[in-house]
Formats: sequence, C-alpha cells, structure tokens
Amino acid sequence: RTMKKTQFFILLAALLIAIASNVDAKIIYVDDDGLCAGNTPCYLHPQDAINAADPGDRIQVYPGLYGSRYIECAWTDNCSYSDNYSPALIVYKDDLAIEAVDRDPSTTIIESTHECVSNPLAVEASTDGGVLPIFVTAPNAVSIIANQVTISGFTIRRPFSYVAGDHDTVLIGGLYVGYGLHGEPVGFSGNTIQNCVLGGGPHQNRNGVVVWHSTDNFIVSNTIIDPQWSAIRVYDGWSDDELALYPSSTGNNIIGNIIVDDPSTWGLGQAIFVGAWNIIEPSDTWADNSGTTVHGNDCGRMGLFTAFSYGLKDFSQNRNVGWYWAYNAIDHVFQDNSGEDSPPDIEKLVIAGGSE
Repeated sequence: RTMKKTQFFILLAALLIAIASNVDAKIIYVDDDGLCAGNTPCYLHPQDAINAADPGDRIQVYPGLYGSRYIECAWTDNCSYSDNYSPALIVYKDDLAIEAVDRDPSTTIIESTHECVSNPLAVEASTDGGVLPIFVTAPNAVSIIANQVTISGFTIRRPFSYVAGDHDTVLIGGLYVGYGLHGEPVGFSGNTIQNCVLGGGPHQNRNGVVVWHSTDNFIVSNTIIDPQWSAIRVYDGWSDDELALYPSSTGNNIIGNIIVDDPSTWGLGQAIFVGAWNIIEPSDTWADNSGTTVHGNDCGRMGLFTAFSYGLKDFSQNRNVGWYWAYNAIDHVFQDNSGEDSPPDIEKLVIAGGSE
C-alpha cells in the first residue's frame, strides 16, 4: 500500500508539473502589417517572435512575406554586401511550434533572397545575441539548431544561386553544411517540417530540406518544387572530418511528401538522398543512417539514392520513382516502389548490399 501511495504522488507531481508547463506556455503573434487581428504580443517578423519566445510557446504567423533580415552594418567601416544580412529564420530555442494562421501556404512566405554568406555579427544582431556563429552562415531560408521544433503551413523559399554555393531552403541541424567542424554543437532531434511548400517563386530551388547530423526528425506531407540538387537530403558530409561528427543522422522519417520537378530546368534528379558523399578522402568512413524511413512519397519521376551509408534504410511504397541507386551502401531495402506508368520502367541500379 505504501508503494502504491508513493507511485500515486509521483504521478500527481508529474501531472502538476505538466499542467504548470502548459499554463506558462504562451501564444506569440506575427504580422508584417503589425495588426495580428488585434492579438498581442504582435511582432513584425518571425525571428523577433523566436527571440522573445520561451520553450513550449506557439508562434502564430499571419499572411505576409518574411524575408532576409537586413542589419545595418555599424561594426566596421569595411562592410561588404553579406555583412548586412542574416537568414530569414534561425530557430535556436527548443520546443517551439511555428505555424501559419492561413491554411493556404501560398499566403505566408519565409524567404531568404540575399546571395552571399552572412557575417556572424549580422546573425548575432538578428537573434538578439541568441546566436553568435563561430563561422560565417549560409543564406538558408530556415535553419534549425534546436530540438522539438515544429514548422507548419508556410511557403519557404531559398532560390538557387551559384554565388552562395551551399545553401538550403530548410536546414535541420546547423547554420551551414559542415556545421560542427568549428566546435559548434550538432545532433538536434525531434523536429518536424509539415504541410509546407518548399521552393517555387521566380527561381529554381537548391535543396528542399537537409538533415545534417541530426536524429529522429520528421519531414511529412510537404510539397517540394523543382529542386536543383535534392528535394530532401539526409546528409552527413563529404569528407572523413565531416563524417566523424557525432551523431550520424539516424531515425529520420520522410513520409508522404510530393516532389514536383520542372524538366526545363537543370537538376540531378534526386528526390531523396540518404547518406554521405565521401569522395574527397576515399576511405571506409561511412554514415550510420539506421532507422531511416522513406515511405509513401511522390517522387515526381526523380530518383531515390543512398551512398556511403550503413544501417537499415527502408525505401517503400514511394510513387512516380524515376530510378533508384545505391553506391557504397549496405542495409538498404527498396520495396513496393512504383514508376509513373509501370514498375518495369524503373531503372534499378543497386550496387553493394541491400535488396530490391
């Protein structure tokens, strides 16, 4: 009986803590017109709302265009173009829900349009001191360096540009691909990108969503338009140093997304890529991508690809698959995937371990 009483009080204490946490959570509003339908607090940009938020808060964003953050360069007389801009959104606090108010994603746009990398001081200014990068920051539209973040219902764009080099529409796990090599933390988990349109607009997209050395994230029910490289990429690097960062990207879930390819623009045709591309330093260093699920996506006649990867990867019941390929990879399963017209049209180039 004493044990039962103890268990009861433990459960009661946990319940009271959960209730208190919910009470403390607040809703923060964003509207580029400054109206927020009369709700307060009301901010002009989602970054300002994140800067003011606490873990557990919900950020409700009204229709508008929320672009790169312009920062007046006041710290040196030798400012360059890139010193004046920070990406449209850097999420650096855990357990935030960032949601578009309008159910139509086309009305609420998060977009980075500056082409050059961002100066660390510009990022620090944009995040009110919450983030001071050790290295320059890629001009991603959205970067997530936090856990348990949900982003839902937006159009998110990061036009492709040869000037910027490596940049993504949404990057989970860093401020740039290579994040961690200068001592930054990696290994973010539990984030969700859902019901968003990634890409579109007047320019071609580079990558829709990239997961970098992060675990147990969800990319669900999004539409990715005309990627120049990959629509969705679970990626752990292209050198031994990058692959050595811990953890590898495991347990990620890519489910029910629609990929739309414009055949008139140049692209490599990868709907979904899992693994690494370790050809700079050819070695036996591969990525552990155990528990990866790629299921029920419409691939738009683009390919499924895994490389330099071990650990079970389940590519199943994906539609409109143009091809699938494994290079220096094992433990992958391609099953019940279909082409647009008939399954025999799919090119099956499977190298090293795995099954069809």
